[in-house]
Amino acid sequence: MNKLLPTIQREFPGFEAVSAFDAGIPAYYVLLDIEVLEPQRLTHFQSYFLHALALGITTREEMAYFLGVDDQDLIVPAAGLLKLEYIQQVFSAGGKGRSIMLTAKGQQALSEQGAPPVPLRKTGHLHFNALTWMPTSLEENTISAAQMSKEGFPLLPAKERQRPTIGDFTEQEVGLALRGATAFQDRKIVELLELRKVESEYIAPVTVVLLKHPKTNEQRLVVYEGSSQRREDSTALQRLFENGDYQLPTEVTSLSEHHLDLPLHLSPEILQATQILARNEQVLEELEAQLTEQEERKFLSQSEMERQELRQRVQQLKEELQIKREDNEGLREKLFQSKIDFLRTEDHRAVLKRALREVREELIIISPWMNRRACDDELCQLLGKALSRGVRIRIGYGIGQERSKEEAERNRNNVRAVTNAIKRFTPKSAIHLLEMRETRGTHEKILVCDRQFAVSSSFNWLSYAGGQDKGYRSETGILLRAPDQVADLATKALQTLLS
Repeated sequence: MNKLLPTIQREFPGFEAVSAFDAGIPAYYVLLDIEVLEPQRLTHFQSYFLHALALGITTREEMAYFLGVDDQDLIVPAAGLLKLEYIQQVFSAGGKGRSIMLTAKGQQALSEQGAPPVPLRKTGHLHFNALTWMPTSLEENTISAAQMSKEGFPLLPAKERQRPTIGDFTEQEVGLALRGATAFQDRKIVELLELRKVESEYIAPVTVVLLKHPKTNEQRLVVYEGSSQRREDSTALQRLFENGDYQLPTEVTSLSEHHLDLPLHLSPEILQATQILARNEQVLEELEAQLTEQEERKFLSQSEMERQELRQRVQQLKEELQIKREDNEGLREKLFQSKIDFLRTEDHRAVLKRALREVREELIIISPWMNRRACDDELCQLLGKALSRGVRIRIGYGIGQERSKEEAERNRNNVRAVTNAIKRFTPKSAIHLLEMRETRGTHEKILVCDRQFAVSSSFNWLSYAGGQDKGYRSETGILLRAPDQVADLATKALQTLLS
């Protein structure tokens, strides 16, 4: 996500990225029978053959002499022309001789400097985007309905509830969707014949970003795949959003601020250092993303003046980065002296795994959402092993009232899928130690390992793995080691869990 921010700023000047979430676009994999006109290309020899006939040379013997070839060399090209119905054989009276004549098709081929196309039946493989309600070329980034259920992404809306029928396709749109397919190159689509297959799939993951203009308060939803905007999807989603036909899911990531529930026992000085460090880390990652973009632009630029300006900007960013890193190191050291470790995005997963390996009595996890992307088999196996050791694991989840029935059902399915996965790795005799409790609604993200250490964070423990991939986003947290601080956060976690 951080790498995407410079692109957003360039494409939408004046707007601020407020929040983002990964989602899936409903689509259909389609097999469509199509009638096309296929060009027929004559060999040079066949073209010479037709021109010779037009000049009045009508027997094989005369043709061979005229073209300077052996009589046997005429058999193959003549057979091809007969099959195309460009020539015909005419027998003389008494059947003792025969001549070759041009047909009407042959005359047309000569006048058009080539052979007229012939109709053929072809099968097109393409996708139909249910958000834009248009056919598209085959999407690479798709998953099946079964995999979508497992992944648990929020769904972008479909324009229509029913599946597409043959009437939802036009020759022009299908032609655009298939323009890259080898079987349809240089072939004109004349009729759409039959939908042979329509199978639900999902284009996922895509990233949806909510933008807001600070002066006009205008809001825009933009859909990205990697670093490229899906413009037609963005336009369709924005229209639904403006008409009130689409609401954002509750499972979104704030890009403007990260809330940390800081223990009450922290001194004002440490509280301030923690808040400054959290803001600095976000700025640091934004600077790193800008530096990467400027370096790429410098490499691609063809203008010496622009390259010089970019070199100066790159040097300025490097200096800003160095200053910010030095500031952060000083703040980290101050927190460490107070038995506090500051966590970046990539630190959280290791802390969670460490807690599952080291816990001996009780592990508390407060995470508003969960899914099988983050709770993969490795993590569920660690949870099962901890339960097998007699550890009580208490998980609180739920953001409160979902905004739609579909979202509520998706969240229930995610919880069910994670619970079933944990059970697969847990002996029946230990499963009673797992407590999954839906809270009345919380944004807190807390981890408490026995009373040895605790973490308060903006990181969703059970719905985000924090990998260094294209979906990477900035999250921060603090790991507490002082007993009074750990006890304070544990009390807060239990209040959320049991309320």
